[in-house]
Amino acid sequence: MRLAAALLTALLACPAIAAPAEPTGDADRERALAYLEEGNRLWAIKTLLEALEQTPNDMQTRTWAVWLRLQDGDLDRARHLLDTATVPADGPMYGRVLLLDAALARVSDRPEDAAAILEELGDRDRTLFAEDQQLFDDLRRDLTGNPGHPLSGRVLLGGGYTSNASQSAPQDI
Repeated sequence: MRLAAALLTALLACPAIAAPAEPTGDADRERALAYLEEGNRLWAIKTLLEALEQTPNDMQTRTWAVWLRLQDGDLDRARHLLDTATVPADGPMYGRVLLLDAALARVSDRPEDAAAILEELGDRDRTLFAEDQQLFDDLRRDLTGNPGHPLSGRVLLGGGYTSNASQSAPQDI
């Protein structure tokens, strides 16, 4: 036990391990994703915001935080995070920021602004991340009133029986 503690202390004292030259948000995003998988949105957002304090220009972490704030309905804080973003006006990350801006305008009851943003995004040589294409299509469909694909679904039914129906039933006392 003492050997493990001494080894851990020695590793943490090593400057290459204790303090990386340039902090990145990869570990923080992975930790936030783990919190999300466990259903703990509060700690996921807290982790992302702490990472943004260390690396304020990390757009991937910033857009994750905006998306979570948007899903939680915290529109003012999502707007603040989006307004303080600095991203070059080309490439897929700019497309993601525009999409988040359009989604924020849509849920803020400003469909005209959302339509203008989507039009701007559609006019330029649109490069989006593959995972952003669905949001773009959904926003465009929502704003144009075109339902798009017909509604479809699948129902999975299962049946069974038991030889002792009262085995797991609550008992009256």
